[in-house]
Amino acid sequence: MVITSTSNERIKNIAKLQIKKYRDEERKFLVEGDHLVNEAYESGYLEEVFILDGANYSFDNVNINYVSEEVLKKLSDQISSTDIIGVCKFIDIKELNYYLIL
Repeated sequence: MVITSTSNERIKNIAKLQIKKYRDEERKFLVEGDHLVNEAYESGYLEEVFILDGANYSFDNVNINYVSEEVLKKLSDQISSTDIIGVCKFIDIKELNYYLIL
């Protein structure tokens, strides 16, 4: 199923992650473009992706949503268009401290 409405409740909630207040409340943030999405995926922080209908990406254990170009533009804060946006969880500070010690 392809999400085509920018009024979709799920899309409106994800779009709120562009605002710091909501990122802090949800402990999630957005990444745009295949490079950043793949980095988040390989690091284990990617929870969900929004992919332009017709684009070809594959992720294991990640919720995949196919969306129209209009929906992707609503989720994006970039000037140039992308065909993938990921939702990532915040990094746990304890885990970050562990890596800083190494």
